[in-house]
Amino acid sequence: ILTASQSQDRQHMRVIGGIHSLSPSAICLTPSQSILSESSREAAGALKGRHHQDLSREVASLRQALDAQRAALSALQETVQKRTIDAAVEALRASVDELQRQQDLQAGALSDSLMELHNQ
Repeated sequence: ILTASQSQDRQHMRVIGGIHSLSPSAICLTPSQSILSESSREAAGALKGRHHQDLSREVASLRQALDAQRAALSALQETVQKRTIDAAVEALRASVDELQRQQDLQAGALSDSLMELHNQ
């Protein structure tokens, strides 16, 4: 089902197509044909305007989608960075714990050696 506007657009396109198919030597316009030709030009201009508006809306929609994707990518990057930092901090904690354990073992061995020397 075509709306009145779509039907009118199709009619204008048929008229425009007919005009473009004429050779320059075949064009002899009478006043009524001149009015029709002017009407066709106006219709073509209106179609161009509508097409431009449609493209403008589509570009605006694409820009909004791109902005949303950029925001999502930024949030994802922050999450990845946070996880990387969290993993690095956890690795440092484990390393410090291991160093503390080794230091405790060395301190115990040193203490035992000092006690043996003292007892001799």
